[in-house]
Amino acid sequence: MLTRATVVLLILVLVSFPARSDIFETAGFSYEIAATSSEPDVKLPMVVALHFIGGSHETSREDYAHIKKPSRILLLAGPYEIEGGYSWFPDGYYEMAAEAQSRVTLEIADRRSVFLSKVTQKYNTDGLPIITGY
Repeated sequence: MLTRATVVLLILVLVSFPARSDIFETAGFSYEIAATSSEPDVKLPMVVALHFIGGSHETSREDYAHIKKPSRILLLAGPYEIEGGYSWFPDGYYEMAAEAQSRVTLEIADRRSVFLSKVTQKYNTDGLPIITGY
């Protein structure tokens, strides 16, 4: 049987961790909404967060938790799975010739552009989306 102190401690632990939102998919990219509202009808500024190589929705979430202004933050995942996370480029990208790298880079840029077009239509966005990452 759990003591009252244990129950209180468990509640405090559960409340202190932010709830994981659903994972959505648009234009071949998965993303998580970590913001004040995921309702498409609420007009909010949009921030699209790009993770580092090997990052994920989870690794990016904490980086944007300090934003207090009501906004819709889309934590975008790279399309290529790698150990422990995702990448924006396929395996072997850094060994490719410059011309091949250029083609792959332009392809992923075009895919992100389609993604941005679709999510700004899907969600009531105040202004243009802000793209950020590292």
